Amino acid sequence: MKLHGLIVPLITPKFNNDIDILSFRRLIKKMVQAKVEAIFILGTMGEFQYLTLEQKKSLVKEASRVIKRKLPLLVGISSAKLSDSLDLIDFCESYGVDYLVLVSSFNNSDPLKTTYKVSQKTSLPLLLYNNPDIQGGNDLPIKVLRECFKFKKVLGIKNSSKDWKYSKKILKLLVNRFLVFTGREEYFLKSLELGAAGIISSVCNINPKLLKAFYSEKSPKLLSQIVSIKNNIKETYGSTIFGIKKMLYEQKSIRSHNLFKPKL
Repeated sequence: MKLHGLIVPLITPKFNNDIDILSFRRLIKKMVQAKVEAIFILGTMGEFQYLTLEQKKSLVKEASRVIKRKLPLLVGISSAKLSDSLDLIDFCESYGVDYLVLVSSFNNSDPLKTTYKVSQKTSLPLLLYNNPDIQGGNDLPIKVLRECFKFKKVLGIKNSSKDWKYSKKILKLLVNRFLVFTGREEYFLKSLELGAAGIISSVCNINPKLLKAFYSEKSPKLLSQIVSIKNNIKETYGSTIFGIKKMLYEQKSIRSHNLFKPKL
């Protein structure tokens, strides 16, 4: 299935100290009904860092069962252990996942070596994921990206850089041959104008209708609303993930707003 347009980075609901499969299923159905172009699980919004391999597998299994290939399913395979990532790849392939997503430098791993090993392991197309928030505050070096994109399975990137100059370089470097998805709301319009294949927004969890309208109309006014919602969440709750979960809980879409991240 062709990958483009609005992709929702789904949160992972928690209830009674474990995954809330019931709420997870409900969220997926909500996104399918909202006609997003694809669903992305086990990304940063999905709190992949704090889930066990078995929990991740249960989410992949349920997502695949509910979506039934009505739209593309993207799965984040990043882990502190490369062996867990490789194990999850096998599971994804057996459950009809469409695309894999990899934070190649997560946990201080060598991005080039990790991308190579993953691309050698899988038959599925692979998106790289650049997110300085989980990469020690740094973007993936352009030189490293150039090398990573030489591997056959790598077909694109989700870029969540805070630096527009960097993001612009990535678009100019890749957009004619690879898929570039923008994960930073304030850059959505500029990125689409430069040829980005689509957008990935946490706000879609709570308001897919607004995101669909923006993607359809490319309206600066609607983008301003999206950015305002995102900023208000950060200011009010201090954490985007917690804020999104809190709002979903208030919408009665999930049964708890608890995070998987251990409390200090």
